[in-house]
Amino acid sequence: MVKFKLKVEARQFFSESYAKEIQEMKFWERLGIPKQLLDEVDNVYIEYGHEKQLSKDAKAINLCGWSGTKNEAEFLFTIKIKDISNFAYSKVDVPKLMDEMQKVVSKFFKPLLNDENQDG
Repeated sequence: MVKFKLKVEARQFFSESYAKEIQEMKFWERLGIPKQLLDEVDNVYIEYGHEKQLSKDAKAINLCGWSGTKNEAEFLFTIKIKDISNFAYSKVDVPKLMDEMQKVVSKFFKPLLNDENQDG
């Protein structure tokens, strides 16, 4: 099942919620968004949020939050890997993956924290 997301340069013309969507072509067709504005997603991708099944027919997605009492933010992501065998899945080095992800997250957020501290 091939999935698509909005191209980076197209995101400015649509609701911010669509910039986070990774969906099959039928979703984008229902919105009237042409394939030229979409990028095909690889078998390994990151979705924004964590999906929860509430009941047989209902689900919810937790995205992020900020706590004023803790002065803390939380952003939730899900790594999706399509067409992976159980053997390959069992070989995933989770600590190494987390170490690499930490580098990227730190590179992204540390400048924001430094800018905030200069304002106040």
